[in-house]
Amino acid sequence: MRVVELPPPSKLELPEWEASDQDVVIIGREDDRPGHDLFDIRAAAFLSDDRFVVAHAGSHELRLFGFDGDYGGAIGREGAGPGEFVGPTWVGVGPGDTIVAYDVSPRRLSVFSGDGRLVRSVQVTPTEEWSFPEVRGVFEDGSFVFVPGFDRVFSRGKRRDPVVFMQYDGAGRPQDTLAVLPGREEFFAVVGDGAMRADAPFARDAYAGVGGRTIALGVSDTYEITLLDAVEGVPTVRIRAPADARSVSPGDVRAWKQERLAHWPAAARDAFAAAFDDTALTYPAFSGLLVSSDGEIWVREPILANSERDVWHVYDADGTPAARVGISHGQDLLAIGPRHLLAKGRDELDREILHLYRRP
Repeated sequence: MRVVELPPPSKLELPEWEASDQDVVIIGREDDRPGHDLFDIRAAAFLSDDRFVVAHAGSHELRLFGFDGDYGGAIGREGAGPGEFVGPTWVGVGPGDTIVAYDVSPRRLSVFSGDGRLVRSVQVTPTEEWSFPEVRGVFEDGSFVFVPGFDRVFSRGKRRDPVVFMQYDGAGRPQDTLAVLPGREEFFAVVGDGAMRADAPFARDAYAGVGGRTIALGVSDTYEITLLDAVEGVPTVRIRAPADARSVSPGDVRAWKQERLAHWPAAARDAFAAAFDDTALTYPAFSGLLVSSDGEIWVREPILANSERDVWHVYDADGTPAARVGISHGQDLLAIGPRHLLAKGRDELDREILHLYRRP
């Protein structure tokens, strides 16, 4: 295993660029155009022929777009039959440029050809503990990474459950455990006759990115990313650095509460606000992890309160630092290709939109 020891990420001297300077197409602002009425986008992936596919749960289908923003048609429809969706929660590109989508409620993988024909449906086998496993990515051999759905047994106070990353084969059967890591820091509260859960402020979490035959894994308590070869089942690279020292100020806490709790019912807001006040707050080492289609590792810095931009550090497949990329705060980076980035955001009318950025 190659170990890459680095200084704190913010101290690295790297080429920098802003995604917003590279806007190619914005999809969704002109919602009278076919396919541009976007609602509840869950995931996206790039195909090899200058198209991308979006898991559009709001209309129970997959939507295809060209790099010019033109709508290329839909795959699937609402329903419980083969090739239909209750609500696609993930989409990826499998072997042979097949389009693979996952519907968590029926626990079903649907595999389509590039022109939208259903190739096969795969029923995912849950383990004893996993009622509704959720997909995290597909490897080049057609196997998948799944994690268990959240524990539906609620309790009171702060909790951090372990998360299991498991490899499933192309037939939807569990094969091997890739990692067991500390999961997300959460709070639980009883509110009236029900219960609610919420992320802890500036929560630590386990992250995974999948691409090619690689899964990148990390827990944001520390800045350490481990790359595993899913075929060989061995770690290949470890990227390690001291985390940037970032303390959380009282103003940061107020901004966090205003953003997260403002629209909650008063009883829930009061219950969680009191619990949050008892938490020792520091920023995590990082806040996101993705693997591009050609093996780059993208690690997002902690999301700072009142920040106008998020920062991603890009590493080559061997762990060598390559670039620093800024993207407007509030945009969710969905897919990374060799020539483009795709991010989900919202416009001034609070409508979902997609930004297609060209990489310099």
